[in-house]
Amino acid sequence: MGMFSDICPKCGKAIVSIEEADRKYRDCIIFVKKNGEILERQEGLYDGYGFSGDYSVEGEPPHVWACLEWGEIVSLNYDEDEDSGMLYFHKECYCIGDEHRYNTSEDDPNQGWQDPDGEEYDDQY
Repeated sequence: MGMFSDICPKCGKAIVSIEEADRKYRDCIIFVKKNGEILERQEGLYDGYGFSGDYSVEGEPPHVWACLEWGEIVSLNYDEDEDSGMLYFHKECYCIGDEHRYNTSEDDPNQGWQDPDGEEYDDQY
């Protein structure tokens, strides 16, 4: 699976992983939800593959979710329950309790390859 991105429901702009992007669009909080229940939360810089973490530590952040296997998490996005799947927020957009006010995030049609302010990134990856 290639890189992908979702839309922050608060501001309507993409969560991106491209290093050239403004950090405010990369720094995010991700929730995994099942039937409205929060199963897990990650916070940090988005990696483009459904995970976020602290890239300031040596090595890469763990690319795992403890609550479910990755395939199960992806399946939740296609579940008939609108309140099951992944929910992404830009860190600066998020307010405590937002994870209960919004269902799940919409896919970014540009898959994180266009700056949320409208500039397209060079296809260097």
